[in-house]
Amino acid sequence: MPNLNDLPLAQIATDAIQKVFSTMVSIELEKTEYVPDAVGWAGRRFAGSIGLGGRVSGLICVYLPEDLARQAAVAMLGMPPEDASPEDMSDILSELCNMIGGTIKSRLSDEGFSCELSLPSVMHGRNFRIETPGFSSGRAIEAAFRHDVHLVRISLALREDAGEGRRAWRLGGASASAKPGPP
Repeated sequence: MPNLNDLPLAQIATDAIQKVFSTMVSIELEKTEYVPDAVGWAGRRFAGSIGLGGRVSGLICVYLPEDLARQAAVAMLGMPPEDASPEDMSDILSELCNMIGGTIKSRLSDEGFSCELSLPSVMHGRNFRIETPGFSSGRAIEAAFRHDVHLVRISLALREDAGEGRRAWRLGGASASAKPGPP
């Protein structure tokens, strides 16, 4: 039986976000050092999340600065930058999270960790972060990427669930709470 601790989760998350951004919105992401409260995280940003439930449960979050969310919307919707609304940017990030989540889900399933995806959700604003309470027994990774001057972050919090999914879905798989972030 495979062990979640043996999986290269950082590489799985890195491969997923780089492939989806390159393929879907022609944005090449270069891996960079993750610094929790880096200057690049300041300002208005979008955060998308998608949950996993099954033999493994957890939460995948993707954070983008507003300018890069706009660039992704323009690339995917074929519209001028000035026409990209916050709703357009949220819709595109929701789709990107769904594709990133699907890629990670597929890799986990290939390794023997069957799971299902929740619907994605997106929030936007300033000075917030998404936390995954109750995952001290699981694994969490954070990775950062750069595209031009923009920083992108992905976080992945996972834990094994012996209940094979029913319990995870009844509990919501993973919960997220938005809290004020550093100023």
